Amino acid sequence: MANPEVKSRLSVVVRTSELTTANKLLGRKVLEPNNRSINEPPTNIGGMPILVIEERVNGRSVYTAAVKTRLSGKRLNQIHWETAARGNSFGLDRDDFISDHTRMLYKDPTYASSRGKHEETGKPWKIYRRYGPRQLEAFQNKEKRIGEKVIPVIRWTAKQDSEGETVREFVYSPFMHSDEGKVRLKEFLGRLPSKDMFENICDPSLGLSVLAIFSPEQKGEWPSNSKLPSSHSRNIGTTQAPLYVLMQAETLLESDFLPAAEAAVQKAA
Repeated sequence: MANPEVKSRLSVVVRTSELTTANKLLGRKVLEPNNRSINEPPTNIGGMPILVIEERVNGRSVYTAAVKTRLSGKRLNQIHWETAARGNSFGLDRDDFISDHTRMLYKDPTYASSRGKHEETGKPWKIYRRYGPRQLEAFQNKEKRIGEKVIPVIRWTAKQDSEGETVREFVYSPFMHSDEGKVRLKEFLGRLPSKDMFENICDPSLGLSVLAIFSPEQKGEWPSNSKLPSSHSRNIGTTQAPLYVLMQAETLLESDFLPAAEAAVQKAA
């Protein structure tokens, strides 16, 4: 899957890594929380295939690390449980997630005040609103593989500052910058639903949740409760975890996974 540099018609230089996994990139096995309380085995997300694509655009690199999941909707639920596991006593809480997305956070006027507090988080809420409905479909079909509805992608930019330090920033758009990047991603993901463009199922917000599982040092520093604007602190459960991860995104820029993924592209070049 590795390739030499290819210049697209948009003058974007595209390179890819060899097929890899988070376990290989990090040089350690990704450890998941003790799952006995939910009576489920680990998802083994650290052992799932990953392809890293670099698109060089205007002096900066845009990276996409796509995780080829073999997870059911129930296991998607478990990813959110694992990102919320410290202090989480709510279990998988699937019904609460579905209720939030079908009534409380989007439609039911009874919850307008709570919805307003979520909106006050700003950018995290806007991202959550964009991708939450996709994840809802996977939750509702809990035994169906989520790869038919949503693919976790970790996306970020990297460039050198005036002192030679690498500055990174997360990207929340699913759209690639080049035709070549799209081709590489499609080849990796394989057959997709005919009714969906692949960019409609690539989810950078879910990618951030997966990155949190890859990054125990950063996640371990998060408080076990969250305080939304104008709200009391509360323990983070499965339902709150997707928004909470987005609120903590800056800490994940320090994850060892990001430079390791960049190095994998360099090595394959």
